Amino acid sequence: MRMTPVGADILAALADGDELVGVWGGVGCGKSWAIAALCLILATTRRGLNPETGEPTEPIDVLVTGRTNGDLKRNLWKAFDLTLGPAGGRFVDAADWHRWELPNGARITWQYYACHGTAAESSNSLEGFSCHVLISDETAQLPAPFYDHSVERCRLPSVDVVTGRRYPAQVVWISRPTSADGYIREARRRIADGVRGRIVIGRTRDNPHTDPETYLRKLARGRSRAEYLALTQEEPGATYPSKGAIYGAFAPEDWPAGNLVDDALADHAAPTILSIDPGLHTTSCLWWQVHELAPGSRALVLVDEWHPDRATDVQAIIAEAKARPWRLVEAIIDPAADSRSRLGLDLGTEVSILRRGRDEERADGLGPGLGVPVRASLPPQRVSVRAGVWRVAARICAADGTRSLVVCRRLWESPEHDRGWRHTVQNYAWGPDGSPLKGRAGRDADHCADAGRYTVVHHAWDGPPAPLTAAAARAPAPAVRTRPMRAAALRQR
Repeated sequence: MRMTPVGADILAALADGDELVGVWGGVGCGKSWAIAALCLILATTRRGLNPETGEPTEPIDVLVTGRTNGDLKRNLWKAFDLTLGPAGGRFVDAADWHRWELPNGARITWQYYACHGTAAESSNSLEGFSCHVLISDETAQLPAPFYDHSVERCRLPSVDVVTGRRYPAQVVWISRPTSADGYIREARRRIADGVRGRIVIGRTRDNPHTDPETYLRKLARGRSRAEYLALTQEEPGATYPSKGAIYGAFAPEDWPAGNLVDDALADHAAPTILSIDPGLHTTSCLWWQVHELAPGSRALVLVDEWHPDRATDVQAIIAEAKARPWRLVEAIIDPAADSRSRLGLDLGTEVSILRRGRDEERADGLGPGLGVPVRASLPPQRVSVRAGVWRVAARICAADGTRSLVVCRRLWESPEHDRGWRHTVQNYAWGPDGSPLKGRAGRDADHCADAGRYTVVHHAWDGPPAPLTAAAARAPAPAVRTRPMRAAALRQR
């Protein structure tokens, strides 16, 4: 059995009783072999546990999941065949899943994960499974709902038949370093919140079954140093750079050399702008302030963000905005939100609801609004998405090196959401048609990007923003209102 160092570290975490193990594994560190070896060891040393009697019961069930069954078979077949096969493992190939069964009755099931945004969460592909240990391969490719679903499906305790030690249900999230690093940040968040667990780093050079020096030289060719360090974990914990991203000039360093500022700069009493890109399952909300970072150097400062992964309507946006401590003086929203077709012709528009008073109730039962001016149009010369994107990029870093769009450090270093500003900076990229990639093709980075663009369009189009005051925010928007029938078309430009 080939046990790689990263596998030994994961096994040690499971043996210590960790409930969640996040694995940030450099390419070629032996993740596939680690998964196969872990499955064999767990299947042959553990059984299910009757929590009432403390006695061993049925053979253990291990669930291995990933993006597709094809990916699982392609990535893991060789390692499983050479690891479980000699132990008497039998492969069962079904239409919707694959399974390895061992002579002692233990089962290791390969089952892909999917949860379509328009369906109920109970329709996810893991629904109905119960297991003692769950291991996800290439977790970075899985959407955020997987985090909860994986924990929900892994709920059975087990016991070591040799030592008698009892174990809780245990989850292992594994992936190679990538800019979509939400899973490892989620693991850190849960561990910080009290879940017993750890982060395991797998270095490429530590795999004894390869020629590390030769392999590392190959990986270094054509890559930047930052990309190489992340991909191989030569610098343990290094995060993946934003290679090819539109906002790749964003520097996670202190201003003025970079785009980060101290969290203390955010002032609950300061005038604050809320920019909104609404979507059924992809809403993005950003809270901005204008601060003078040095004499004569003003900047847009991102002080808060909200990117829910659940279905969200205009009332949920209003409730969230009211629950946050910021002194809101203005909201800016996607022009498409002023289309009556989004709510129904007899219900008005999302914009009309947002514009209501904070305590205003109407007979339609749709509730009060934000009580601040709401911009829902773009000046004609600023409608182009491409032009707006370049203006955002210029505020991130202008040609002379000045940076007038900055972010509070916590939003970069410990973001609450997978689709937040950090995700957008790392993933927002140009498509083959010369426009930014949208939706799944662009890892949903466009929604947060659009919310940021609306703020730059109105407040920092020609350079650093002017001071923001309640009076300035109430000034008329510099554009004629967009016709509802054209809103959807404008959004696609």
